[in-house]
Amino acid sequence: MKQVYVARNEVDAKFVCDMLLQNGVKAVVRSDPMPVTTRPFPGVYVVHDDDVERANELLSDYRAGNGSS
Repeated sequence: MKQVYVARNEVDAKFVCDMLLQNGVKAVVRSDPMPVTTRPFPGVYVVHDDDVERANELLSDYRAGNGSS
């Protein structure tokens, strides 16, 4: 399992996870139950290492469409 995205919040994480799932990439949202910082950010993780490259391509398109870097 590899983290591919750090979300701004739970809604963002769920949206990105759903987008990956709809494109055939098995992904999950995980949050640190004991955050080191005062603002923990949830992460989106790809379950199968073979899907990481595809996930990164999808995330690149997602970021471009949202004006994020």
